[in-house]
Amino acid sequence: MSHEIRTPMNSIIGFSDLLKKDDLALETKHKYLNIIDGNSKQLVNLVDDIIDVSKIESNNLKIITENFKISETLIDLEVMFNQLKLDENKSSIIFKAHVPEDCKHLTIKSDGLRIRQLLANLLSNALKFSVQGTISFGFKKAESDLIFYVKDQGIGISPDNITGIFERFKQVNTGVSKNKGTGLGLSICKGIVHLLGGEISVQSTLNVGSVFTFNIPFEEVYPLKSKNIEHKNEIQSFKGITVLLADDDSFIQLYFKEIMKLWEVNILVADNGEIAVEMYKNFPGIALVLMDLRMPIMDGFKATAEILKFDPKAKILAQTADLTGIEKVKIMKIGCKEYLTKPIQKEQLLTVFQKWV
Repeated sequence: MSHEIRTPMNSIIGFSDLLKKDDLALETKHKYLNIIDGNSKQLVNLVDDIIDVSKIESNNLKIITENFKISETLIDLEVMFNQLKLDENKSSIIFKAHVPEDCKHLTIKSDGLRIRQLLANLLSNALKFSVQGTISFGFKKAESDLIFYVKDQGIGISPDNITGIFERFKQVNTGVSKNKGTGLGLSICKGIVHLLGGEISVQSTLNVGSVFTFNIPFEEVYPLKSKNIEHKNEIQSFKGITVLLADDDSFIQLYFKEIMKLWEVNILVADNGEIAVEMYKNFPGIALVLMDLRMPIMDGFKATAEILKFDPKAKILAQTADLTGIEKVKIMKIGCKEYLTKPIQKEQLLTVFQKWV
């Protein structure tokens, strides 16, 4: 654990110190900032894992049930991991989500966030230990349970290692993976599945691939048709508007592009606050600005101030991964209409669009 914490901290502290040099070229600064950003995210993931393990062991991890559509979760993950594989230089791998024909509109009552976390952890592992082939995932109905699976064509797991694969800090040394992580992911998966009332298992053949399977009990929900019709009409009312997204994260950019395409909304994308300010000035008719607060070159706070100086009537919504009480006050003081806390769900976005567009 000490190694896993200190390794990204070493890069964050080291490259932050190098950024203090006055004679750095802009390209070098961007390189250092990207390294700091990547290691910061790695550290956040580690902290999240430690917190989840602590909550599971102290029986404080809460399961929050909600109504959610499973097919949307799977399609979102397919899009996200087909982008992630490119960043990992594994373009030959294909992620494919499979939704049974009779379950395309299935809405259930369960903890959608935790089910997404389970699948994301298993898909991350599959990507880590694969160099090519298809990683397929999906689910099927079986009486009162849903059975989910993630199947890869990776290196597989030897019989010697498979016994304790769900134990904490268990890692498999291979030539494919650089062994990033703490070995907590599968232990967390096991704990969450048990809290949901299910079981998790794995079948694997060395040099052939692995199949992880977990089942959870579920309650099917039947939405009222009238609400669906009303919801559809509200989305159609956004057709043709222009939205400016300021965010340096390629995954978030792709996520918003997919939603805007669905709603027939024109979207402009800026990788930092400086570009966002220029775009707003050069593209009249922008109905809404979605502004990330933490970006390189110019952050969202300064970019918001610059846009409002140019157009005091601009509708800017802040988006951030961590919103403290101090930041809330600062956001509203500089003129943002509202704030969105990441991860931003489509339903949350729909609500603010209805309010401000």
